[in-house]
Amino acid sequence: MNADIQKESRQEILNWIQIDLKQADKSLPPAKIAGEIYLDILKQTGAEDLFANYKKKSISEALKLYPQLKSMIDQAEDKLDAAIRISALGNILDISNPNQYDLNFEIERLFHQKIQGDSLEIFREKLSEAKFLLVLADNAGETVFDKVLLEALDTPVIYAVKGSPAFDDALIEDAKRAGIDQAAELITSGTPFPGTYLPS
Repeated sequence: MNADIQKESRQEILNWIQIDLKQADKSLPPAKIAGEIYLDILKQTGAEDLFANYKKKSISEALKLYPQLKSMIDQAEDKLDAAIRISALGNILDISNPNQYDLNFEIERLFHQKIQGDSLEIFREKLSEAKFLLVLADNAGETVFDKVLLEALDTPVIYAVKGSPAFDDALIEDAKRAGIDQAAELITSGTPFPGTYLPS
């Protein structure tokens, strides 16, 4: 667990998680269950955001790569293709990813992989017809990779972040730290749950 908590508190939090999982309504979507558990942990610990420092660090590390990523798009023949690939690569910074990785190797590998099907062309066509594009933010570190994509688009973008702490998902202050406000209109989804939970 990479949250900003003392080592001796981690076992206690794991115990709370086990209790919450046993009591959770399994008919609810996983995002709702996980979000409720995290809200309970915040209540139990009295913390505002257990991942605040981690998010700052991941954004800071990603910003070091920004000039390189931006240059790759500027030099690409198909800028949209390159920007989408780089945005997708941002998922590797997700705190839930347990794998070790060499980011430079992943960038190189990414540009040699074929995008499956004709999804890129469909997206390109839809984008040309759209008045704006709504982008739902994920983890905080990924916002820098998203910024590279947003700057490559001609279509106005609305970028939605979480309304309150949800693990390492981006909040308004995280998006601003990454510079998203320079490339898109920032809004909140109003939800404290990870992923995209849209209750009916």
